[in-house]
Amino acid sequence: MSKNHKHHFSLQFKANLILSAALILMFLLLGEGYTPMSLATTVLGAVSTAIIFYLIFWIVLTPLRLLGGAALGGAVFSLFHLFIIFDFFVFRLYHTHINAMVLNIILSPAALHNIDFGVSPYFTFGALAIVLAGFQFWLRRALPVAESAETWNLRINRLFIPLVVLIVLADKVMFGWANLYSRTEIMQKMQFIPYYLPTDYNGVASKYFGIEPAPKPVEMDSGGGDLLDYPKAPLKYSHKFEKDNILIIMLDSVRWDMINEESSPNLNALKKESIVFDNHFSGGNATRFGVFSFFYGINSAYWFSFLDHQQPAVLIDALMERDFDIRVISSSDLNWPEFRRTIFAKINDKITDHLPGVVWEQDRALTDHALNWLDGQNGSKPFFGFLFYDAPHQSSYPNTHAKFKPDAEGDKNYLTLNASKRDVLFNQYKNSIYYDDALLGELIAKLKSKGLYEKTRIIVAADHGEEFYESGGFGHNNAFSLQQVKPMFFMRIPGQEPRTVTDMTSHVDVVPTIMHWLGIQNPASDYSVGQNLLDTAYNRQYAVTGNWNYNAIIERGHTLVFSAHPDPVGGTQVLDTVKYNAIDSAVSSEHSQTILRVMDENRKFYK
Repeated sequence: MSKNHKHHFSLQFKANLILSAALILMFLLLGEGYTPMSLATTVLGAVSTAIIFYLIFWIVLTPLRLLGGAALGGAVFSLFHLFIIFDFFVFRLYHTHINAMVLNIILSPAALHNIDFGVSPYFTFGALAIVLAGFQFWLRRALPVAESAETWNLRINRLFIPLVVLIVLADKVMFGWANLYSRTEIMQKMQFIPYYLPTDYNGVASKYFGIEPAPKPVEMDSGGGDLLDYPKAPLKYSHKFEKDNILIIMLDSVRWDMINEESSPNLNALKKESIVFDNHFSGGNATRFGVFSFFYGINSAYWFSFLDHQQPAVLIDALMERDFDIRVISSSDLNWPEFRRTIFAKINDKITDHLPGVVWEQDRALTDHALNWLDGQNGSKPFFGFLFYDAPHQSSYPNTHAKFKPDAEGDKNYLTLNASKRDVLFNQYKNSIYYDDALLGELIAKLKSKGLYEKTRIIVAADHGEEFYESGGFGHNNAFSLQQVKPMFFMRIPGQEPRTVTDMTSHVDVVPTIMHWLGIQNPASDYSVGQNLLDTAYNRQYAVTGNWNYNAIIERGHTLVFSAHPDPVGGTQVLDTVKYNAIDSAVSSEHSQTILRVMDENRKFYK
């Protein structure tokens, strides 16, 4: 390739970068309520994102630059512009950027049987494709060639290169600052920018500069609520409601098959008096997403937006309106995951965390705090308690509770972790559950001695499960196998006969159930995608679960797994729910209908 052709390609490259930045800036039109700072930062983020895309293009298109492939380069740029425009319309409709779930709907032949796109979109995008191709043709003719191309390119580079570096640096510094100080009016606007790369230097700021991240909402009412439509309507309260106490006991990582006489005798005894949901699924295979779905009653895909908005759960509003004595006691720090800034943002003064000691000692301290709190209950008003135990998550326990052997005396070497050590790891896990079960035995005894047991609705749950190579993985947050997404879940309701429910249920159904107890007259659809678990009309056909990068839809017999990001290569996996192995490479019409329903759920609480 001649030097002049190289400079011609460089000018073509810069012109397309400017057009791409302009197209990405279009997304900002979908937002409202900008402050001067959030608008300036979002504009920086949009342009910075275009620059980062084009840095990738510069690397990938190096062979074209060397071979003088301006025409092929123009085709690549045109396709990218068309992709941005299409993503704009997808985001406007579904409030999500193009990901594997969207691609599945678009590319699957089965989807054509379920969606009537009409003819207008095809004509519109066909016309856009022609316009964009025409732009590239015009650009090739309009740009200077020969010696003048070199002159113009070198002259522009003197300003262009420092400017793009400055924009990217300014964007990353500004967003990192906003994240550090919880400036929600800035962070929540970044969700409009397609595939924006956020920065987080909270750890560096804390470790090296002594700057601690904002522990709770900053200016929670000054921006950030303009995009969410949650709840869909103000809560309406009936005159009567169930005045029983409500106690939620959640153990991190305890799956459904761990409650038995051998490893958890106290919980097993409670389970025998309870309504047991034997086919229950978490909204996530990691703590953030499981707890989020549990307390909000909506799919975990909303987590990032609710965090950016620092949006509390309306369940807390209902409990406060009904004047419950609310107490949250957690073994783990509720700044991480960020539940102080989301679920419990309105009741930070009701939280006890930052407990001392190693994990099992923190669970001991949690129990002591809970026992003291229960001692102070005099029946003047109902209480709501959330106790969050962490020992099973870390397989932490004292030597006095090392019931299951061999356990390598509790030692864990993750560098040499493999399936051959499964028995030892599983025994450690069971020992930690056995230890927490003993603590919960004290708690149940206290409820009985105080005369509270028959006045308290007890919900026992886990945020997610834990796998020990049964389906090929270890731990959680890496697959949607039953061991990772099927937690223990049962509830003891005074006066109700114990029974086992085998129908599919989900964490998103918990909030509608409690709201019914609290006498909320709104339909559950005003604040949740779930259903009242105790309603005779209850009927669930699928469960939705997810994590940082993937989502899954669990239907009867099969699980659909898809990326939360653009992943045209991976597409949607269809797996056997029980064995968690691939069973079909095709996505049927039935699957596509379910995916469409989930997409509707995932846009329901946006304006």
